[in-house]
Amino acid sequence: VIYLGNVKSTMVHPELNASAINLNIVRRMRIPIRESKKINVAGVIAKIKDSAVIIDAIFGIGLDRPVKGFLKSLIEHVNNLKIPILAVDLPSGLDADRGRPLGVAIRAVKTVTFGAPKIGFTAPSAPRYTGEVIVADIGIPHT
Repeated sequence: VIYLGNVKSTMVHPELNASAINLNIVRRMRIPIRESKKINVAGVIAKIKDSAVIIDAIFGIGLDRPVKGFLKSLIEHVNNLKIPILAVDLPSGLDADRGRPLGVAIRAVKTVTFGAPKIGFTAPSAPRYTGEVIVADIGIPHT
């Protein structure tokens, strides 16, 4: 696990602080973590460039503005690696309601989404980013 040190991101709604919750779970599971608060795109790419697959879970559905700066550059570089990307819930940077990138978005080969596909997945542009969509049942009651 490479943790980018941004669990209090201003890019997502603070009440959806799932990053901090999940980081604590990973720590309790004693999974090795490389933590860095001073990291650059080249450093991240160097660590992942020989990976067999990349798991994308940078943002969630709380993203409400264009991706900028470090994370925009990181997504652009990751997309150019030619390594299969599996997105968790939806590709980072993709607007869940409109199916369009918020500036830039991960281009996944598969997206495992929770409960039901996002509304934006029906947009003509969405499959370029989602790839194959797999719906994971997480116990949400269907009405």
